[in-house]
Amino acid sequence: METIFTWLVLKSTAEEILKANSEQIWRKIVISMGEEYAPWVNYPDDPQMN
Repeated sequence: METIFTWLVLKSTAEEILKANSEQIWRKIVISMGEEYAPWVNYPDDPQMN
């Protein structure tokens, strides 16, 4: 199986990044991007474990 890597880029402030909870920042940002991206927060780290 081929692995495909993707980047999501969005604007943020230094304050948002530095004050963020490192355990929750990815989830919070993806949810804030809108309904289109919200399902990503529930995907397993390893899709084969789904």
